[in-house]
Amino acid sequence: MLWHPLVAAALIGAAAAGGVLLHIGAVSVAALIGWLVAGAAGGFAVSGST
Repeated sequence: MLWHPLVAAALIGAAAAGGVLLHIGAVSVAALIGWLVAGAAGGFAVSGST
């Protein structure tokens, strides 16, 4: 049967694509959280110094 390798390749490709998307999403969320935390910390520092 020829479709078994094709199905396996498709599943591996889909898993790899999903993993990449999840990784990109996780990095984006982490960057967003870091940006928000840095912005909040900077805001507190500015408001505290004035």
